[in-house]
Amino acid sequence: MNKILEGIKVLDLTRLLPGPYATTILSDLGAEIIKIEDRESGDYIRHIPPIKNKNSYSFLTLNRNKNYRALNLKDRGDLEVFYDLVKSSDVVIEGFRPGVVKSLGIDFETLKELNPQLVYCSISGYGQTGPLSKKAGHDINYLALSGLLGQILDEDNRPTVPKSQLADIAGGSLWAVIAVLTGLFSSKVKKQSCYFDVSMLEGMLFLSPLALADLQAPKSGLYDILGGKNPNYCVYKTKDQLYMALGAVEQKFWDRFCMGIDLPELTEHHLCVDEKQHQQIKSKIAQKTQSEWEQIFCDIDACFTPVLSLEDAINHPHMKDRNVILEIQHPDDGNIQQFALPIR
Repeated sequence: MNKILEGIKVLDLTRLLPGPYATTILSDLGAEIIKIEDRESGDYIRHIPPIKNKNSYSFLTLNRNKNYRALNLKDRGDLEVFYDLVKSSDVVIEGFRPGVVKSLGIDFETLKELNPQLVYCSISGYGQTGPLSKKAGHDINYLALSGLLGQILDEDNRPTVPKSQLADIAGGSLWAVIAVLTGLFSSKVKKQSCYFDVSMLEGMLFLSPLALADLQAPKSGLYDILGGKNPNYCVYKTKDQLYMALGAVEQKFWDRFCMGIDLPELTEHHLCVDEKQHQQIKSKIAQKTQSEWEQIFCDIDACFTPVLSLEDAINHPHMKDRNVILEIQHPDDGNIQQFALPIR
C-alpha cells in the first residue's frame, strides 16, 4: 500500500508484544522506526524459543522493517545520543512501568522541551495513574480484571484463556496506533506536542459495549443472543470431532440454515428454540463431517462456517486470494512468514 507515513520517524522504547506490534503497523504504513534496545540484553523476546538462526520467531514477527540502536539510557553519553534522536523524530513510544521514564530523564515533560511538536505515547497495563498503576501484569491479568475473561466460559462455566493475546494487541498495540495517528494529525495542524496514556486494561473494557448495555438494561436481548448459548449463534460439533460456527442473527440466515440441515420446521423458532429442538440441531450437525457441511453450505448464504486452526485459516482459498501472508527475507534468518497489514 502507499507509504502514507513516509517521512515520519518513531523512536520505539518498547519490548515484548504490545509496543513492538504497534510500531510494526506504523512501519507498514511507511514510518521509519528506530528501535532503542538496552546494550546488554536487548528486547527480551529476542531470546524466547523457538529461535530460527539468530533471533526468535516471535521477535522477527513483531519487529520487521525496523532500525536498531543499542543504548544504555542510564549512561549520560548514550542519553545525549537519545536526546539528539528525539530532536529529529516525530514520535516516542514507551512501555515502561509508570515512573520509570521520569527516573531515566526521558519522560514527556523533559522531551517536549527538546521537540515542541513531539507525539509521546505510553503503553502500560493499568494506566499511568490509579491504585494499580505500578503493579506488574500480563495479558491474562488485564483480561481477568476487565471482566472479559469472565465472559469467555466453557460448558462448565469456567473461564477459558484465549491463545491470542487480546489485551496486548487489541488493548495495547491498536490503541497505541490510534493514539499516534491522532497525535500526528494534531501535531501537524496545531503545531504542539501531544501525550497519550494507553491502558491495556481499559482497552479490554472497551471491547464489551454490549455487555455494558446489558448490565444497565438486563435481558435486553442482543448481548444474550451473541453470547454463544443461543442455537442461532453458537458452535456445533461435527462427525469428525471438528466444529462449525453459526451466526444466524437475522431471520433470513436462520431460515437458510434450517433448510440446509433439513429441519425446515425450526424456521419459525428463530430466537426461541427450546432444548429439545436444540438437541435436534446438534444431532443433525453431528451426522456429517466438517468438510461435508462446508460443501453443503458453499452456495448457501447462512453465516455457517468451519472453525479452523490457524494453519488451515492462512491456507484457506479466500486468505490466499487476499494475500494475507507476507514472505519476508531477513538478512540473518532467511525467509519468514508474517501477517500482512489488514488495510488495503
